[in-house]
Amino acid sequence: MPKRYWYILLVYVLWYLSPLLLGLFDIKKNHIEIISGYWMTYSFLVALPIIIWLLRTSEDHQRDKEARVTLGQTIVWAIVGIFMTYVVQMLASIVDVTVLGNKAESTNTQNLMGIAEQAPIAIISIALLGPIVEEIVFRKVIFGSFYKRFNFWLSALFSALIFAVFHFDAHIIVYGSIGFVFAYLYAKTKRIIVPIISHMVLNSLSVILFFFRDDLLQYYEDHEQQLQLIWGVFF
Repeated sequence: MPKRYWYILLVYVLWYLSPLLLGLFDIKKNHIEIISGYWMTYSFLVALPIIIWLLRTSEDHQRDKEARVTLGQTIVWAIVGIFMTYVVQMLASIVDVTVLGNKAESTNTQNLMGIAEQAPIAIISIALLGPIVEEIVFRKVIFGSFYKRFNFWLSALFSALIFAVFHFDAHIIVYGSIGFVFAYLYAKTKRIIVPIISHMVLNSLSVILFFFRDDLLQYYEDHEQQLQLIWGVFF
């Protein structure tokens, strides 16, 4: 692994552990989520430029430029990737709940949504900044480094497992499956922007569903028959 990749991992780990510093201060319980939201966003804004600078000066990044797909293919794969991600997530969730017996709710997602509800600025991190940093770290750096030494399946499995563990959630199979899809998209296109887009859309939809859940539920109840008819026509 190039030395600059180790620096990127170091920056990410420091960012990941940085919220522990909040424990040094006497913060009221009802203020923790608000401060966490601002901390998460501003610390991302500090870490991201450093990571991008380290990435752009690496030799691997220059080699990827020569092998990556065209702009038109990138757009197609970005769209395909969004659908692939949702299908795999849905299937993994079904297995996770019905076979493994886990609850449908994700602790990690609920915690993030709780922070965003108290500090809306955190939505920037959840929907935009987070996916960029995570795809660079877990796909570009970790998966990319494994892929130079092992075959795709083993490399994608290793990186996806690490990705899942770092979310500290019981739904390992769900996060792992999503990480596997992201690794495939990157390996297929050699453009990190492709899994970034899929990741952004996935997180953004989670935010939308959380904040507009009551409106969406009411809409479904008001138009249940029409929606079932449309569903029946296509499926």
